[in-house]
Amino acid sequence: RLSYRGYDTSGIVVINDTTVDLRKDVGKIEQVAEKLKFRDTVGERGIIQLRWATFGPPTKDNAQPHLDCTGKIVGAHNGNIINSPQLRKKLTASGHYFHGINDGEIIPHLIEEYARCASDLAQATIDTTSVLEGDYAFVACSVDKQKMYAVKKGSSLFVGIGKDFICVSSDLTAVLDHTNILLPIEDGEFLEFDHSSYILRELSTGERIHRIPKETQLKPEQVDKGEYPHFMIKEIHEIPLRLKALSN
Repeated sequence: RLSYRGYDTSGIVVINDTTVDLRKDVGKIEQVAEKLKFRDTVGERGIIQLRWATFGPPTKDNAQPHLDCTGKIVGAHNGNIINSPQLRKKLTASGHYFHGINDGEIIPHLIEEYARCASDLAQATIDTTSVLEGDYAFVACSVDKQKMYAVKKGSSLFVGIGKDFICVSSDLTAVLDHTNILLPIEDGEFLEFDHSSYILRELSTGERIHRIPKETQLKPEQVDKGEYPHFMIKEIHEIPLRLKALSN
């Protein structure tokens, strides 16, 4: 669904019990998925990430998802963390080792660092957001825990509720391929979830948010570019239809 956007690295991590299967490389999703046999991965939780080269060139080490030093915390992000060089310097001084220079790589390392003193991984994830600057969204989890954690802070994030699964994505199209039940999530909010339950909280206060999922009538073809070569062309051609819908 997202391959037309020209991403230059692709990666997937799948967790089966406590075994981590991380596969990533330079190239478009179709190429990397075929070469590394993404479809052969088996597990109950996973993260997929397609990346444009922003912080760091398109290399395998800069491709996401990323692991922490222990190999037990994994994460991927969307957006830009503008103070990542400064955070990387501090973490390196504390003994952390980085494989690349992608800004998203600092997230699992920060969670690892904060987990040493935090009450649980959820709190460590919230603490991590307190030092990140920029517009971003990310998802992270620990290999030995069933819970996953997602944060929305200035970048797009969509939550889908399906039968026996919950998914999050920075792109609505990817969610609509699997479910039309959406849980609205706003900037400055934090989602703790597994395959069947979730807790939504305010990042700043930790206060729980009670919000009801909603059914959407949107179809995947309504939010992708369809037969048009660019979104701008698609939107221009849709103006008469949208005006007609408004007039009705």
